[in-house]
Amino acid sequence: PAGLLVKVGRMRTFFGKTNTLHLHVLPWPDEPLNVTTMLGGEEGWIGTGLSVARIVPLPADTFSEATLQVFRGDAEGLFAAQKRSDLAYNGHYRVFRDLTESVNLDTGLSYADGPNDTEPGARTRLQAFDATLRWKPLQTASYRSATFRTELFRSNREQPGVDPVAWGGFVSGDYQLAKRWFVGARYEQAEHPDDPALKDTGVAGLLTFWPSEFSQLRGELRRRRYSLTDLSHESATEFLLQLQFAIGAHGAHPF
Repeated sequence: PAGLLVKVGRMRTFFGKTNTLHLHVLPWPDEPLNVTTMLGGEEGWIGTGLSVARIVPLPADTFSEATLQVFRGDAEGLFAAQKRSDLAYNGHYRVFRDLTESVNLDTGLSYADGPNDTEPGARTRLQAFDATLRWKPLQTASYRSATFRTELFRSNREQPGVDPVAWGGFVSGDYQLAKRWFVGARYEQAEHPDDPALKDTGVAGLLTFWPSEFSQLRGELRRRRYSLTDLSHESATEFLLQLQFAIGAHGAHPF
């Protein structure tokens, strides 16, 4: 009704771009550090509640959509409700436009607010900006394409003594070498929301092969540095190998 899209239940929140994506359609086999460090863990922010979205008309063939969401105040590693009436809120505004026949730009702004358990009435507030630029020439679309992505998160957490402000984000790129081969790279960093003096950083390189449109084989070599205290850290070099395949009908994902 009234051009609204309403969802009720458990869902991925529309905060940023990466957090909206189901794990099997991520452009990497893992979540970037700004999601895992600042949104509660390996799968990001998933909430139970109500979502209302509406397309906002703009001129010049520009798509825009506003989304408002209300969730239970409990989200592991992110929000903690002290009573049942403590709720978490999220707002997201997305703008998409074709710049040329071969290039399009997708941008978004997000704002979230929810309770934490550091003291009665304490809140955690988050803001995000995301942008995705895609190039896919019409003449060679099956053999050449490129995608560039970035996200920037800001967290402001109320807690006794001081209200720390933490930042996190990533930049990444993917390039199609041939019909079935893609390479990519990502740089990421994220400060800890409860102590911004602690900052995790990482770099990653990827190689992806598509045996068919229904299967994908991907390898990622990543190097991450995790802060333990102001003066100590530990580093990890890991290789991730991911095989995905689909069988049967499957609904389309948002572009």
